[in-house]
Amino acid sequence: MATGLLRALENMVETFVETYHLEKPFYGPGQLPPMKVLSISQALPSLKLSSEEIVFVLDQKDMLTFTGFVLTDKGFHFLRDKKNIFIPLFELEKSLQPTDLKPIFADDKMAKAFKEMLVKISKGDFNPEGKGKSDPLKKLMHPDTSSENTFVINEDILEQAQTEGNQLESLSATLEADAVFMDNLQKSLTKSESLAQEFKPWHVMVQDLIFIFNKLEKNPVALPQQFLLAYFFEKLQGNDMAENLSLERLNQMVINPKFSDSIAKVKQARFLEVGGEFSDQLILPVLLARMEHGTLSAVGTHYNRIANLMAKADGNITKEEEVILQQVGQLCTAPKKKLDNVKQSNVPENETLEDVMKELNELVGLKNIKKDISDLINFLKIQKLRETEGLKPIERALHSVFMGPPGTGKTTIARLLGRIFKHLGYISGGHLVETDRAGLVAGFVGQTALKVDEVVKAALNGVLFIDEAYSLAKDEFGRDFGHEAIEALLKRMEDHRDDLVVIAAGYPDEMKTFIQSNPGLQSRFNRYFNFDHYTAAEMMEIFKLYAKKADFVITQDAEEKLSFIFDGLYENRNPSFGNARVVRNLFEQIIANQANRLVAITPITKELLISLEEPDIPEVKASIKNLLVFDEHVKKQE
Repeated sequence: MATGLLRALENMVETFVETYHLEKPFYGPGQLPPMKVLSISQALPSLKLSSEEIVFVLDQKDMLTFTGFVLTDKGFHFLRDKKNIFIPLFELEKSLQPTDLKPIFADDKMAKAFKEMLVKISKGDFNPEGKGKSDPLKKLMHPDTSSENTFVINEDILEQAQTEGNQLESLSATLEADAVFMDNLQKSLTKSESLAQEFKPWHVMVQDLIFIFNKLEKNPVALPQQFLLAYFFEKLQGNDMAENLSLERLNQMVINPKFSDSIAKVKQARFLEVGGEFSDQLILPVLLARMEHGTLSAVGTHYNRIANLMAKADGNITKEEEVILQQVGQLCTAPKKKLDNVKQSNVPENETLEDVMKELNELVGLKNIKKDISDLINFLKIQKLRETEGLKPIERALHSVFMGPPGTGKTTIARLLGRIFKHLGYISGGHLVETDRAGLVAGFVGQTALKVDEVVKAALNGVLFIDEAYSLAKDEFGRDFGHEAIEALLKRMEDHRDDLVVIAAGYPDEMKTFIQSNPGLQSRFNRYFNFDHYTAAEMMEIFKLYAKKADFVITQDAEEKLSFIFDGLYENRNPSFGNARVVRNLFEQIIANQANRLVAITPITKELLISLEEPDIPEVKASIKNLLVFDEHVKKQE
């Protein structure tokens, strides 16, 4: 750069600013922040940065908008009534009017003085070093950097960025035209009672690419990676730097120290709140996967290519980056499908109906439940025979209500029923998806139906088990999202009458009230299973099963003392008594007591290690009191 000329120009501008106390910032050659370059190119289509050299800019401080003037080696660019105006250098004296400068300058005197300065600059009519007139404006251009070998950004990187950017732009337009996707987008991301079209696909894409960049960002900082982030950030907002700036100008922008400052701001950009279910995830692939949208593969492919482009942009891929690329690839093509507050258990391979029935009959107690299941199996077998004979089928009644206290085997029976229904040919999967109110109800309007859809999709061809289902009809905050879940569930049950079984479970009285609260529930749930508290003898049998599985043996004295505890628990039980859960808690307490007793004994034999003796059993009355208090605590927590 012609240093003397530049300094003379800076002196002239500084004198003007000081004389007129101008607060608007001037930017000289090489001083313009990269984000300001982008806002200028958007506001002034007449400005061809690929062929023009900026001499200086006068504008507002805001990086995202432009309302000022640009002087280049070709002429003067500005806005008149929001329209882009260009006046060539040789016409400035004749064509530029002081009124054109009014948007920036407060009075005619200042505008006139500014015009005179522009004319002098355009003619080279100023004295940089006391040796007559200056060289023409062309000498204010940056030094030659045309050798591509010195470029940080080469044509190959730029071409690949343009290709991927164009594809993302096209996908964004496709998704924005999809009303169903846009509705799901708002419901998934909007954290308010309003479902206005707040978010666009490009918002999500930008957030995802920032996520990928942050994963891959190197230390020290790699400028090609920073450029790619800036390129896609602008491209998805409608500004293609590859079209507006020459390769030379792009490289000058990237090596400018202010470019990294701008990238730091881009990295912190938040078009939407990210966290919760989207934590450490690519948002758009997750949303598309939930909807089983046809663009999932295309979006994942382009995200993956961009990640690889960022990693390879500096010509060096580390082993750490290779691992990160594999992780990003997984997030792109197989996004997270895990649902919060939802558990899933699959069907064992190569089992038969006889295997399932054996497992059922080995369960402690549940005599009436086993009888009810046997009756149901006989009914379903006969219906299959009627179908094979071409007789009219009787509407199958698989949706059920499980009524009973906690810890009485409701989830276990639901799991077995799913496998039984599979072996009888009524559902193809037989798996169990277990959830509760938290897994179905969201905190904002519209999102509950989406959560219900996601859980139902996971349960298709299997059993959806809803524990404490009555809580869907209760909302302590006065909002109706629980009822929204019920209505959404009823619709899905109707839509999937042949490939979904729903079992609703909870306390007897609450479940009766729940079913009676909605005619749709009464019509779809017409099979009821009543689960009773375990007797003292059954609790003892459950305890012995725990002991056997853990390689323990109970002495006769210990068993006798233990029986007094179970008798007391059964006699003092309440509706929320935990049954098998309480037995499990007692078992864990006893083996802890045994460990404390054995630690002081030497030597410790195998016989001692497996033996649960009378001293290991806690005092009867205190134990009953403690266990029942614990059970009340469980109820409050639920």
